Amino acid sequence: MRKKKKPMNGKVIDCKIDLPPRGCPGIFPFEGCTNPTIQLDDIGIISCEGIISGRVLCDYQPLQGVTVTLKSSFTGLVFEDPTPVTDSTGRFSTRVTVPLGTPITPNVTITATAVVIGKTISDTIFVRVDCILCKNPVLTLEPIPCPVGCKGTQIRGRLVCDGQAIGSAAISFIIESASNRVVITPNPAITQSDGRYTATLVPFPDVDETIRITAVTKIGGLKVVSKTREVAVRCVKCKNPVIKLNNLKKIDCRSTISGKVTCDGVPQANVPVTLSGSSILMFQTPNPVTDENGRFSSLVTVKKGTPFQTASYTATAVIDGKTISATDTVIAGCKKCRKPKLTLEVPCETVTCEGTKLTGRLTCDGAPVKHARISFTVKASEPDAVEINPNPAFTDEEGRYVTELCPRLGVHETIIIKASATVEGEQIVASREVTIDCRCKHPKIHIKENKKLNCKGIISGCLSCEGFPLANKEVSLSSPVLTFKPQVVTTDENGEFSTLAFVPRIPHSGRSHSRRRLW
Repeated sequence: MRKKKKPMNGKVIDCKIDLPPRGCPGIFPFEGCTNPTIQLDDIGIISCEGIISGRVLCDYQPLQGVTVTLKSSFTGLVFEDPTPVTDSTGRFSTRVTVPLGTPITPNVTITATAVVIGKTISDTIFVRVDCILCKNPVLTLEPIPCPVGCKGTQIRGRLVCDGQAIGSAAISFIIESASNRVVITPNPAITQSDGRYTATLVPFPDVDETIRITAVTKIGGLKVVSKTREVAVRCVKCKNPVIKLNNLKKIDCRSTISGKVTCDGVPQANVPVTLSGSSILMFQTPNPVTDENGRFSSLVTVKKGTPFQTASYTATAVIDGKTISATDTVIAGCKKCRKPKLTLEVPCETVTCEGTKLTGRLTCDGAPVKHARISFTVKASEPDAVEINPNPAFTDEEGRYVTELCPRLGVHETIIIKASATVEGEQIVASREVTIDCRCKHPKIHIKENKKLNCKGIISGCLSCEGFPLANKEVSLSSPVLTFKPQVVTTDENGEFSTLAFVPRIPHSGRSHSRRRLW
């Protein structure tokens, strides 16, 4: 009679059962397994070729000599041995191949089936298969902003091959972590049509370490590995949260409010901050979020026309259930006119005695300033070298003004003209240089026509130059017939002169004429 060996823990159970000797039925009853199972290893990707493997157990013990039947939903997947047999550890495996040129095909099923002690057992896995033409695959993993807080962060990258984006590829992530309390989801991530992929890095509570992440995939039969990125991960309970505002001296229509959120001295990223303040302050982003350095900012504006005054503003945040805030005051306001502009346009050429027009425009922030007073001053060698009329001038509906520049006779120099206006208490000045040449080059004397003299009469005229009357100039009159009393006269302020003319009593024929002399 054969002794039955007692089974030991971890010992392989051979499915080839030793039958009891003939003629002794029931004397050696079989004490075999009752709960057989089969497990396929999840490989995720088969690129051109791969290994399908698994294990057969019964009551958690490996079974040897079990024939496993392998099948796939993808007809192009070829098993080198579709019916492998388990070894002493209960494992089975076979090589599989995919035809060259096969595009990436997701959700391909592979099913393993076996029969143990009359029971049919099976297991199914889903894989992505491909065998695309690819010589130079490149897989990138973008730098990850640090530190990563409890809310996690997104990771990104891209897969290309021979310059072409690869879509529908499965990108897996290898995480090197001392705590093993950091995960990436989904893992694997699937690339989009442009080859880009995204996933989320999520830490568990009480993690404070630097981890290493590597992206990996297999495409066209080639294994591709990205650059390994180091990431500081900190997800610990905050004991001393602090929010600080940067000092802001003045808000002139607009400025930027900024600050920083820390906890135990460590910058806090992705923390929503609420900004509030005086009614004159308008926040463009009332709820900014801190960046990787714990900093936040928002543009703040003040309505045009608001007088300058003291205003206050507050930044509030909540960290681990603790509300923190900071308040500051600032002088804020906004003039109606922030950028007034006054122009003065003068001719480039020399201005003669005829004078010229002076034009210009007054605007505020690009808009015309209507009915504004424009005053003019002149810097010249003599105060009365030129006259500006009108002075002041006033702007029209378009903010434009016009005035006349009239030189005095005899002026020949370059002068400086300044136009000035006052907008909301602020004086704006525009100045230009003008060259004047109003020298007397063409003097003229004109005697008023007197048709008839009866023994005596008044002879008058006007002395001018370049259209200007010449005052205080001596005019000498002479005639072969007439006598003048006085013979030499002086022009008045209008350049006019007159004298008394006498006709001799003795008849005399001849034409009278005048002799003119200027000093």
